[in-house]
This record gives sequence, C-alpha cells and structure tokens, in this order.
Amino acid sequence: MGKRKGKKIDVWLISVIILFLLTRLIISFTSFRYADGEEAVYGVMAKEIIERGDRPLLCWGQAYSGACAIHGYLATLPYFLFGNITFTVRIFNILFSLGTVIFSYFFVKKFFSRKAAILASLLLIFSSDFFIKFNLIHFPYMLTLFFQITIALVFFGIIHKGRKSWRNFALFGFLCGLSLYSLELIAPFLVLCAFFWFLHDNKFFLKKSFVVFLLFLIIGLSPLIYYNATTNFANVKQFFAGTIFHKAACEFRIIPQEIDFNGRTVNHCELFSTTRRGNSPLVFISKMVPELYGRGIVGIINYGMIVLLTLFLVIVMVKDEKGIVTLKKVKKIILKKESFIILFTVLFPFADFFSGFADTRHLLPLFPFVQIIISLAVLKIYDSKSKIRKAFASLIIIVMIISFAIGYIQLLNDKTDYDETEVIRFLNENGIKNVYTTTFIQWRLVFQSDEDIIASCNDICPPPPRYPLFDAMVESSAEFAYVFIPGHLNENQLNDYLAAEMISFKKEILGNRAIYYDFSRIVRPSEFVKDERTVYGE
Repeated sequence: MGKRKGKKIDVWLISVIILFLLTRLIISFTSFRYADGEEAVYGVMAKEIIERGDRPLLCWGQAYSGACAIHGYLATLPYFLFGNITFTVRIFNILFSLGTVIFSYFFVKKFFSRKAAILASLLLIFSSDFFIKFNLIHFPYMLTLFFQITIALVFFGIIHKGRKSWRNFALFGFLCGLSLYSLELIAPFLVLCAFFWFLHDNKFFLKKSFVVFLLFLIIGLSPLIYYNATTNFANVKQFFAGTIFHKAACEFRIIPQEIDFNGRTVNHCELFSTTRRGNSPLVFISKMVPELYGRGIVGIINYGMIVLLTLFLVIVMVKDEKGIVTLKKVKKIILKKESFIILFTVLFPFADFFSGFADTRHLLPLFPFVQIIISLAVLKIYDSKSKIRKAFASLIIIVMIISFAIGYIQLLNDKTDYDETEVIRFLNENGIKNVYTTTFIQWRLVFQSDEDIIASCNDICPPPPRYPLFDAMVESSAEFAYVFIPGHLNENQLNDYLAAEMISFKKEILGNRAIYYDFSRIVRPSEFVKDERTVYGE
C-alpha cells in the first residue's frame, strides 16, 4: 500500500505570517512603544472588568462601538498575565490585523487565483504607513476589516460557489450581526452584500435560508439588543452613529435629537455635527483619500495608480463581453466577482464623504479590497504577451515597494508623545493623584500609572463622560492638577481665567505637557471652558 499523502504546507502563507509579524513588531517596539489614548481605554477597561467586575457592552461613554468592549474582554487575559503594558492592549490588534491578511489570502486564492492571493497579501504587508500604524492601534477599525473579509469569504461561497447549506447562512447572519454590533462603520458593506444577494436571487427573502440568516443575525446582534432594552433604546436613537445614515436621520429629524445618557441629556445630533468638520470635494479627493496610501506625493502617486488600475479592470470586464453592451450584459458584468470589490471601493468613499467626517481613518474599510484590485489588475497586465505591458506591471509593483520603504522609514523615525512617564513621576512627587485633562491624555495617564493617577475630562471633552466613576473621583477631590499641551485651546482658556480672577498657581512644563497645580482656590473646568464640544482628543 502506498503512503497516504498529507496536506502540503503552504510556504507562501507561512512567509506572509512571518513577514507581517516581523514588520509590525519592529514598529511596535521602536517608535510606537507606548499605548496611545484609544488603546489605553481598552487597557483600563480590562482592569475594571477584572478588578471591579465591570461588564461593558459598548465603549465607555458611548452608545455604540461594541468593538471597544470586545477588546476590553479580550485584553483581560494578557492584562492578568503581564499587567498594564503596551503589549496587553496591542497584541489583539496585531492578531486581528494578521487575521485580515490571512483571510484575504484565502479569499483571493479561492475565488480568483493563487498568484493574486500571494500578491494581495504581500501588498497588505508592505502597505502604506497609515495602514501599518493602524495595525497596531485602534482595534475597532481592524476588527471591522477582519469582519469584512471574513463575511466576504462566506458570502462569495454562497453566491458564487453554490454553498447554500444552512450552516453557511447561519455563519453569514451571525457575522453580519456581530460586525454591526462591533462598529456601525461596516453598515455600507452589509448594504452592498444585501444588494448583491438580491441580484443573484431576487426572491431570497422568501426562502428558509433567509429565515436562518435572520435568526443568526439576531444572535450576533444580541448584545446590542440587550443594551437597547436596558437603556431605553439609547443606541437605536442614535441610528448608526457616525455614519452617513446617522447624518441623514438627524437632518430629516427622523430620530430624537436628544437622549438621556449616563445621567446627562446629550444632543447627539449636535455633538456629531461639531465633530463633522467636513471637506470640500477637492480636499477630500486630493488630500484625505491619498493620505490613506502614503504621505504627501507618495500617497498621491499611489492613489493615482489605484484609480487607473480600477478603471483598467472595469474596461477589461466590459471588453470580455463582446459586442454591443445591453442591459443583460450589464447585469452579467455586475454579477462578476470583481464587480462587488470594485463597487465597494468606489462607493464607500462617497458614503464616508457624505457622512461629513474629515478623518482618514474612516476610509480604512477600503482595505484589503484595494489591494485585491491592484493584484487582479497587475496580473492581467502582466499576463499580456506585450513586453511593454509586462514592464509596466513590474514598474507598478516597484513603485509600491519603494513607497512602502519610504513610509516604513518615516514610521521608524516618528516621535510619538504617548509616553506620560515624566508627568506621572512629577504628579506623584507632588502628591497629586487627580487630574483634569483632555480625552486621550486622560486615558494614557490612568493606564500608564495603573490607576495611581485618576484623570477626568468632564466639562473639557465632549459629553457624555467616558467613565463616570473616574469623573466623580476627580470631582470630589480638592487637590488636583490640570495637564494640557502647551498652546492648547483649553490651556489658553485656563490661563485667561486664572489671570482675570487673580488666582495664584504653580506651573511646570515637561516636554510637550503643561501642568497647572497648587491653586489658591479650587477651579473646576466648568468655570473656564467656554464650549466643551469644540475640542476633542488631545
């Protein structure tokens, strides 16, 4: 009898995993050694889950983003083992980012080709500095990317491979529900899935498979359903907060403008309108979108190539349907596997633009589909018999490798201000245990001091407060300090108020931090902050 053949080890996949971890860990242990403000929130949440028995369903102080809570629970294990170090809150961000790369590899290999899978995964590893940075921080966005490619893998199996078992519909529904609970930013992607499901089967909603899908969608959404049931529908009343759907609902007044939340009345429509700074179409196209693919001219060049390659792929798809383009042929083109990816990468930026947010991070869901488009287009060009086209395809890859090298070197040389060690040391030396500050400094101080320093941004950052317990602790203290970035709006407001009221104080400048303490009388933020909604973050 012959020997049974085992499965071959996928050397390329192993190489992808090693390369990804190597490139990300180098950055994590050099220029990004300290957790940033949003990472620190997850670390503090993990500590509260372990020590105080806190059981958050969403992000502290928000009626949305279950991903924050998911990260908090996941971080309890490394927190229990290692304590409040950066690794505690970063390991799962890196692992889910790696999961996105691995599932992208499987997705492209299964539905397109192994060559395209290898190229797409390499393009994700050797990507823009913006994407690499987010592989380390901001877990909700990376979890959204992971859900997107995982859902695509299951959904494409259903509509393109005929894998219509109840298990696949159950998994599809559960992932859709869980991803929507995690972060509403995925909503446009799920809408596109529904659209393509309808195109492939316009009576899908009349079948048993749809009932299975709905049942498991509800199961995936169960944390959000429970949250709404126990908070007088605080999440529902904000209707996909932060997305184009929320903006439309506010403008047409189809949802309440104000809700009672954490003991305060919050006008969420007004709150989101102040953070929606907006962009002109020109700024959005020429600055914000290119920033996703690199800094300055590098991003513009990469973005230009991506646009051209997308157009090329569309032209190839149309030309494959020979003869006059009829409605029947248009539908056939749209039903192609490539069309879903192209439509998402084209339409999603519009959804983000009309949501009004001027933040490039909201465009991150374009990954990894942009890399898939690049791979498919480059391979089609390279498969041509023309030596000029082959050279052009090679040139595109070389340019992208060079742009990665430039961005990676820039990341290695980045000087972040996430280290609050000196501030914590100074506060401890002066017996100060309570601090008023801005949002992200607040969480870094609490996290890096392991709650030795308690910080609050109540009446400084936009309402509602993230964690009322900390706000109450600082509010009840007669001894506290203010910590701001020198020149920050709130620091200027504090200075003006102290001068006008002739209040004496001490001031210490430590690097990029201004510390105000030892006041002649108690000064609360509500006395000098003119509009807490105008300042967010640092």
